[in-house]
Amino acid sequence: MNQMKSFTEKYSNFVLNNSKLLTSLLVIVSLFFAVQLLWIKVNPSLFLLDKTHEGRIHMDRARDIYSGSGEQILVGVVTDKDSIFNVASLEQVSALSKAFATLNLVTEKDTEALQALATDQQSSAQIDAILEHGVNEDDKFKLSKLLEHVRATQPQQLDTIHYLEGLLVRAAPIVRIRSIANVENIQLKDEFLDIHDLMETVPKNVEEARKLEQEAYENKLFIDSLISADRKSTMIQIELLIDEEDSYNLQKFYGKVVDVLNNTDSADSFHIGGTATYMAAITQIVEQDNNKFFPFVVAVIALLLFISFRSWQGIWLPLSIAIVTLIWTMGVVSLLGFKLNIITNMIPVFLISIAVADAIHFLTAYDKYKQSYDQTVSVVKSLDHLMLPMLLTTITTFFGFFALSSSNLSFIREFGLFVAIGVVFAFILTVTMLPLILPRLKSNQAQAKATSKGLLNVVEKFGAKANKLSTSKPWLVLLALVVLIGTMGTLGSKVVVDNENIASFSDSTRVRQDNDALNAHFGGTIPVSIWFESEQKEILKTPEMAAFVRDIQAHISAHEHVGYTLSYVDYLDRIHDVIADDGQSTLPESATQELISQYFLLYEFGQGTEILDVIDYDYMNTRIIALSHTDKGTVWQDIIKSVSAYAEGKLPSGVTMHVIGTGELQASNIPEIINSQISSFVISVALISILMVILFRSFVLGFIGIAPLISTIAMLAGIMALLDIPLDIGTSMICGICFGVGIDYSIHFISVYKRNFAELNEDVNSALAQTMQTVCRPILVNSLTLSCGFFMLYFSDYAAIRNLGVLVAMSMILSAVISLFMLPTLIRLTNRGLPSEVIEGAQGSKV
Repeated sequence: MNQMKSFTEKYSNFVLNNSKLLTSLLVIVSLFFAVQLLWIKVNPSLFLLDKTHEGRIHMDRARDIYSGSGEQILVGVVTDKDSIFNVASLEQVSALSKAFATLNLVTEKDTEALQALATDQQSSAQIDAILEHGVNEDDKFKLSKLLEHVRATQPQQLDTIHYLEGLLVRAAPIVRIRSIANVENIQLKDEFLDIHDLMETVPKNVEEARKLEQEAYENKLFIDSLISADRKSTMIQIELLIDEEDSYNLQKFYGKVVDVLNNTDSADSFHIGGTATYMAAITQIVEQDNNKFFPFVVAVIALLLFISFRSWQGIWLPLSIAIVTLIWTMGVVSLLGFKLNIITNMIPVFLISIAVADAIHFLTAYDKYKQSYDQTVSVVKSLDHLMLPMLLTTITTFFGFFALSSSNLSFIREFGLFVAIGVVFAFILTVTMLPLILPRLKSNQAQAKATSKGLLNVVEKFGAKANKLSTSKPWLVLLALVVLIGTMGTLGSKVVVDNENIASFSDSTRVRQDNDALNAHFGGTIPVSIWFESEQKEILKTPEMAAFVRDIQAHISAHEHVGYTLSYVDYLDRIHDVIADDGQSTLPESATQELISQYFLLYEFGQGTEILDVIDYDYMNTRIIALSHTDKGTVWQDIIKSVSAYAEGKLPSGVTMHVIGTGELQASNIPEIINSQISSFVISVALISILMVILFRSFVLGFIGIAPLISTIAMLAGIMALLDIPLDIGTSMICGICFGVGIDYSIHFISVYKRNFAELNEDVNSALAQTMQTVCRPILVNSLTLSCGFFMLYFSDYAAIRNLGVLVAMSMILSAVISLFMLPTLIRLTNRGLPSEVIEGAQGSKV
């Protein structure tokens, strides 16, 4: 402890004697990190598991095997007429399909950028050819050749190569558009299989429209996918080449689709869905929340700081530290190449709230000392008084959040890592900026005295009441706490673990409303694929494989949450229906391999290609595509478990089964959420307990310090059960956050108690009474400040963020209140004194 005091004195002198150097350094570092913010990007992916996860690896493999595997934007066209097959609506669908096909993401800046790449005769000629009619989809081949040339001649120009790779995507961002205007229809014509666009020309009258409607509904492949069973709606499916984590281009393309629809004069209504749409919506929420939360959090915390300190410096000093902390942290995020996602988007709220905590304690001590000393001495004494507690709370908070980085869910891992880094930055800035600034501010002794008098009386009364109860009736207080916490903890066992993305969007958002509209008319918007992989060529032509796929498809189709399925057997059924004259609309069970092979051959001769959505060229791989109305993790967990159990023992020899897609990833999130909660709890408790024991050199005090946090977690679990809040991607972080932030109260309380116990002749009651007077105000003001800051998350349009904001806000108040009742009670009942080495340490320290 004496060593810490010596270090604090040396540090204080260093800061005060090198103020210009340190101020310049702080400004330079802050400007450096502020510049990095210009390049920060957003990851809109709904996939919480990163690309190294098995499910995402299989998804990438599937994109190389099957067509129709890219992210999609779905545009539903709904009519209020008897049928969507009316001339006006059909003209509209045709026009929209063509309009969407022309969309690209090329800008005028690309022309200038391409011209700058003309470094030799060949590249100049290639670029001139590309720019001749403007960069568009027709230039894909030319751009590919230019990219090959640059790779061959300038392999070190990675920025140029990456730019051209991106331009290839932006010039032709669409893989395929599928609608009733161009979807393949399989019919018999002159005894030959005829595969043609369903709507080769737009009907000119009612009779032609009715004929087209009859043709469409005769093909079961279309119903619940492209056309609704109620005949009121049709779907335009836009498959994109854009990567799911390319937030900028996803949002840009989504915006262009919306612009096309907004500029379309129609009596029909349009509804947009699909995974790419949800990802674009995530990007919008991230940007909107940042713009919305930051000013509100700053305003609320500023108000609370003013109520606490009744001075402008009590407002702008903590907020300045918080804002610089945020700049440094987000600068690191950008510098290391990480992107903001739906979870790390909350970092500003957390850091602004957390970073003011040490400043509140420091300014409280500073105001107290300033009544007796000048400003410089007050700064030195405040540092001497608080350096060790602030350092220790920083370490424990760091480990509380860093425990989240053990999660396999990349969003949680990144959140925990960067908030932990921000906590360290906040400590460094607090013990540097305040000693640099406070001595240079105009002294106002009267204001310092008025500050304490102006505090809310309720804070002082609460502290006195808590101390009185723990003094006069400690066993009763303990019993009440145990009963309350035990009851809530028992209720907490009923908390459901789940994760749902689309339902997390607010009911008022367009993405949620459009998704509901699409689900009302179609088989679903959430895809999953049951992929059967084999090394045996042409295995799909065997009757055994066809029968197996039909069996599995029937099983998954029977699930209440599955609204549409598609397999290669459906194509065989359609071919048989139009060719065979046996009265059967499906491939008969007696079909031979020769017959199946013949059907495949006829399809190839008809130049059909859409079957490649579900098979490969070698007839070795196939998948069943299933659509659901929900992306709820527990639903998909049940579907996958059911299909896997049903398929077990039935798989043909040499065939392996993979379940891939959005639904599978949602199901995979659930065990990871559980593991994340368990790991963060165990790691937080273990690390913080060890630190508490080392800090206070007492197992008893270590246990006492951690008890309020475990109690808070139990209370929160009960609240989650009562409010029907699931353990999801957001709320699974509650343990790490609660331990990381809430432990500060225990450390400050016990540290001050140690000092008072030594100074007041080892009188427990007097020491605790003095401790309550000292720490009650900063603890309650701190908890209220943090709680109000975190509660701003409640106004997000995303439920997982709203729930987390409410729970963290509650945890801050609960942790503070429980600490102020439980800590003095447990100290009285279990300690009534301290080990001699702890007393000696306290006597040798001003902590």
